[in-house]
Amino acid sequence: MAMKRIKTGVIGCGGIATNYHLPAMARLDNVELVYACDLVKERADSAKERFGFVRCTLDYRDVLADPEV
Repeated sequence: MAMKRIKTGVIGCGGIATNYHLPAMARLDNVELVYACDLVKERADSAKERFGFVRCTLDYRDVLADPEV
């Protein structure tokens, strides 16, 4: 039986997330990186590009409002 994919959003794409959490999450087969969220646009854009997020946003409410995440 195939594992269900978990759609995730990460709020905060600073150093700890990009150096520790996101590399680990990106290696998991059952995790889909949907939202990269950060107050700094460049950090959100960089995380999206580097880790393959589907979308990025500057507003955490976008992540929380998405029923699939």
